Amino acid sequence: TALRQDILPEMQFKNLHWSEGFEADDVIAKLCEQIKTPKVIVSADQDLYQLLSLDTALWKPGKSDKCFTYDDFCKKYDTTPDKWAHVKAMAGCSSDNIKGVKGVGERRAIQYINNELNPKSKTYQNIEEFEPFLQFNKRLTTLPWKGTPKMDWVQDEVNFMAINRVLRKYGI
Repeated sequence: TALRQDILPEMQFKNLHWSEGFEADDVIAKLCEQIKTPKVIVSADQDLYQLLSLDTALWKPGKSDKCFTYDDFCKKYDTTPDKWAHVKAMAGCSSDNIKGVKGVGERRAIQYINNELNPKSKTYQNIEEFEPFLQFNKRLTTLPWKGTPKMDWVQDEVNFMAINRVLRKYGI
């Protein structure tokens, strides 16, 4: 709370978004829908992969020095980011406590979506039997959550003097 209410405003940041009852990934997704200029999301949350586009990249702090782009995702996962919520609905998501199809991970879910899974296989049949739950799970894995309010966005102007002053104040 102190970061949002005191420290960042003191640094002159204007876009300090949050919404009661909504998770940060929903707020980020809503902002990505609204902002049409190129953007980089800074997060290690894989749920945000579904937000990747030609103008939206993801940078995972501590993981690499480069952004994870739409093209990177397509090469790594052999599908497009807009299908990621469906993948997570099938595979489950332990960080969000979403149970998926037993024995199905991301790779098998992607094979199913890409019609590369044998319809006679046990895995395929398990996914088909899980179908009523998939629709429920997909509502949980799709960003932003229905009803996430629109956010006001203004262009921040970086004020290095204010940032430097606050960093010195807190001994950073």
